[in-house]
Amino acid sequence: MRSRAAHHALLWAVAGLIRGDAGGDPGHVAFHMSEWRTFVSEFRAPKSDVAVLLTTFLLTVLVDLTVAIEVGMVLAAFLFMRRMAEVTNISVLTHEFTDPADDFEHDPTPYGGA
Repeated sequence: MRSRAAHHALLWAVAGLIRGDAGGDPGHVAFHMSEWRTFVSEFRAPKSDVAVLLTTFLLTVLVDLTVAIEVGMVLAAFLFMRRMAEVTNISVLTHEFTDPADDFEHDPTPYGGA
């Protein structure tokens, strides 16, 4: 089991690496970890996807990561259902599969029986 001092030393070391205090430019590592180009490129997606992204991002910063993930998943699920409803066609089939004579005496026997 680690002591509290060892735990804090580990956190300070990681924070120093992220900030770039280990001999590099201050903030260099953290800046490149953020992948801001990828984040900006997401804004070319459909507006509804961007709304889910921004909502999740803002909830992560302002509230909590757990809440942000829950809300983001629910919004994404509703968005998926809406898109599937838009691309799905449903029609009623009435006479396509009915037997026109409605007599079963002349229907073929299954499995080649007599």
